[in-house]
Amino acid sequence: MGRTPDGLRLPIAIGDPIRVRCKVEPVRDWSSAEEEYFAGIQMKDLRVIYCRRWPADLNGYVLWEGDIYETVGQPQLYSASKKTSHMRITAQWIGKRDNEMWPSPIPEE
Repeated sequence: MGRTPDGLRLPIAIGDPIRVRCKVEPVRDWSSAEEEYFAGIQMKDLRVIYCRRWPADLNGYVLWEGDIYETVGQPQLYSASKKTSHMRITAQWIGKRDNEMWPSPIPEE
């Protein structure tokens, strides 16, 4: 993700998307509204992603069900045992996916 001179988020596409088999859960069953002084009301919608491997880092973004999410914080590795080892990623909704800006060879399900 990048930023415009006005401070707005600007997604930067680097390479093709990578499909990751995962489980996605909402952080809670509702979204909360946060008031920001200059941007008005912004919806804060968080998801938690659980997967075996994660190809992105702190600057990665997620395309899921027609929406774009950015990762919040560093992906966390839980490695208590080889059988239960997994990554936990928190992602925040940033907008709808624009197919012109985000052409994808991976069809969404």
